[in-house]
Amino acid sequence: MKSLDIPLLQRDNIEKLQEKIIESTIGYRLRSEAIQGKNSPNERD
Repeated sequence: MKSLDIPLLQRDNIEKLQEKIIESTIGYRLRSEAIQGKNSPNERD
């Protein structure tokens, strides 16, 4: 299992932690694809 380097604040609640986890995993891939110029699978030509 890969560890995530996520900055946590004491006032973060469960929902905020979930958002940070999703952003750090899925968001990374989306940004990488955007930089590389790849199309999203949901986009239509």
